Amino acid sequence: MVYNLEHHCERNDDDCEVDSLGDDEVPVSRFISLDSIDSFLELSQIGIPNSDGGLFAHKVDNSNADNLFATMSNYANDDKWSLNSTSDSQSMPPSSFLQFRAKSHSIGGVVVADHEGSYKNGHYGSAFDDTNSLGPNIAGHLTKVAKTVAKTVLKIAEVDPKWIDLVETNETTVDTLLHCFLREMNCTLFQSLSSPDDAQKLPQKKAGPRYISVVGDTPSAMTLVQKLAIYFTGNGTSLSEGSCQDGAIRSKYSDEKHYLETMVWNRAEKLCRVGHVFETNAKSPAFLTHDYDSAQYSTWAESRWDVDPTLSFYVAVSDRVENVSLGLGLTMLVLSFVGVWYGNRKLVRAMAEGPYNINTSL
Repeated sequence: MVYNLEHHCERNDDDCEVDSLGDDEVPVSRFISLDSIDSFLELSQIGIPNSDGGLFAHKVDNSNADNLFATMSNYANDDKWSLNSTSDSQSMPPSSFLQFRAKSHSIGGVVVADHEGSYKNGHYGSAFDDTNSLGPNIAGHLTKVAKTVAKTVLKIAEVDPKWIDLVETNETTVDTLLHCFLREMNCTLFQSLSSPDDAQKLPQKKAGPRYISVVGDTPSAMTLVQKLAIYFTGNGTSLSEGSCQDGAIRSKYSDEKHYLETMVWNRAEKLCRVGHVFETNAKSPAFLTHDYDSAQYSTWAESRWDVDPTLSFYVAVSDRVENVSLGLGLTMLVLSFVGVWYGNRKLVRAMAEGPYNINTSL
């Protein structure tokens, strides 16, 4: 993203990674540059809050970051949890914001995490990062944080306060999402947002893979997140199931404005929803510029275990059968050597006695 914004990527630019939206491809970086970004709010590891439900804000030292932190801290207090500033303003955990910070020091960045120094969750992002890594009443905690984040973003965007006061979050919905992602991916909600074929592939009675891998591998969790975003923020249409191409992009013209919308069919509601949620490849610029020795951009590769380990059984033959097989094999080997030797000797003798009179011997 930073590379695209910095280079103002245009359509069909081979040196840029743009959203693949077919004939209606409109890279966001044509309209937004790094200079357009005033504040940057990022959520890191927030699954294990303090005993009082508090989190830590790692922020840079500038006025934009101070304003963002103050706004979020005030709303956090209103929502009955605390956001604490770290003691070291120069300390910033690994985050996406660091790429933006490296290009523009005027961006006010705040990274919210459940730790001030070392990580609390040693399994974060790995195959062992499951429900055992989460703190108590995680649904209630995330509900409060989500409400605070929503109000903070609206406030920074200078939305009318009367609309900010109407922001509400639903703990039941958050609990349902946690259940579907972490306990049973084959839940009713995910079933309704998946095609019949994809629904059959959802893991039964367990969490599915959530790891985002290299380009070319699209995990089911990423597709479901896109569909969930459209489900919660999109609008219903009168399109039939046959006309609602799941995951496809459609163009819409209204009031002389051009819109791009992604379609999702909800099997439970029997309703086609559309929303402004799109997929984009997060390919390293090192692969776009073929700079594989880059010290700035990632050039990593990976190897990994299969999600579902398998066990194979092999029946060992008896010692007698093994000995017989070995004996036959050695006998055939010796006979092969003898046959080759004898054939070669006869051939040399025949050639020596022939019209060419080759003077050679074995």
